Amino acid sequence: MQQIHEELLRLQEQLTLLDRAVKQITRAEEIATAVVQATATIQQEYVLQIHNISESYQTHLQNFTASYQSQVENFQKTSEHTLATYTTAIQEMSTLVNQAQNVSEKIQQLVEFIDKINFPLRLDKLDLTVSAINQGVQNILMRIETSERNLREEIKREVGKHSQEFKLMKGLLWLVTLLSAGILIILFLGLPR
Repeated sequence: MQQIHEELLRLQEQLTLLDRAVKQITRAEEIATAVVQATATIQQEYVLQIHNISESYQTHLQNFTASYQSQVENFQKTSEHTLATYTTAIQEMSTLVNQAQNVSEKIQQLVEFIDKINFPLRLDKLDLTVSAINQGVQNILMRIETSERNLREEIKREVGKHSQEFKLMKGLLWLVTLLSAGILIILFLGLPR
């Protein structure tokens, strides 16, 4: 009778551990979903900003022959707005990267915790879920990096065509590029802020 009681207590402890693990996994899924949704929103705003930059640039080229001085003033205003938007987008991406890293660390901790429990079928399902979440986050980060790289290449081509008229724009673009590279390096190296 005592042995049955001890076995029931052990079973209750294992069930309590399993319940905690399931709750932690559910929370990790909620966090991952929130990260994906936030990244999608940032990406939409990023595309909108790229579109706005493109429209502003076309307007600038069409009006250039009419008034060079007026063009420079309009470009300065647009550049300041774009820089502020781009800086905001970089800060938001930085936050998302940190959140993604935190989610990844929590998922790794959960996987280690669950490995201690002897439930092979559940572990296989959890492993697939964690892999899918990590892959989704990686895919989103790759899309953001590709969009940023494409934008830089397009701006460099246009600046090359009109380098004498847009020296101010070229200097500003290099500044933004260096700031972006610095922030991305800091983020990926995991240096404290």
